[in-house]
Amino acid sequence: MRHSGVMSSAGTAAILPVAVSHAWQSTPVRTDPPRTAEHLVWQAAFALSAATPIRVAALLEHRGELHWALRPEDAACELELCARFAPWRFRTSEAVAINFEGRQIRVTDAALKQDARAVAEIVAPARAQTRAVTTVLRLPAHGLALAFLAVAEDETETTRLGRWRLRASVAETLDERLGPLASGYQTGTVVERADADADRAEGSAG
Repeated sequence: MRHSGVMSSAGTAAILPVAVSHAWQSTPVRTDPPRTAEHLVWQAAFALSAATPIRVAALLEHRGELHWALRPEDAACELELCARFAPWRFRTSEAVAINFEGRQIRVTDAALKQDARAVAEIVAPARAQTRAVTTVLRLPAHGLALAFLAVAEDETETTRLGRWRLRASVAETLDERLGPLASGYQTGTVVERADADADRAEGSAG
């Protein structure tokens, strides 16, 4: 996805550096009474920090579909994105639910179910920048990539109920698939099709 410089509402260049770090976290899962063996659910946490407040969109790309979600909190200098890998039905299935900030898909992968760290490829750079899509994790065998788009606070607009959207002038400089981030919807899916309108929005408008 391309990006280019634009002028913020304050009239200055708005591209900002964003520091990125990551860590694996695990949570033991058990039932009472015990119905499944105790097991770990793994989560990859990505910490973002910038000198001035930013907002973030989480992006989950899977086999031609781009699932996106706008993080609902206020703009901040430090934010965290989490990707969770949870067995779908531990006893009867090798399927794993992959949840990235509310956008979820399911894949079948016994190794991923056993230990996500052994399968998921962390590709997060140490430094990113606003208005550039930054990929943080890949699952090549499943055609899946997790990424984020960070933007400066003044490149967004707050709508009713505390929701937000990307300013249209900023969205116009980005990959066309990111256009719906200026729609007022908080989540959505963009489907790549060569022969028709590819956008499918879902969620609640701001």
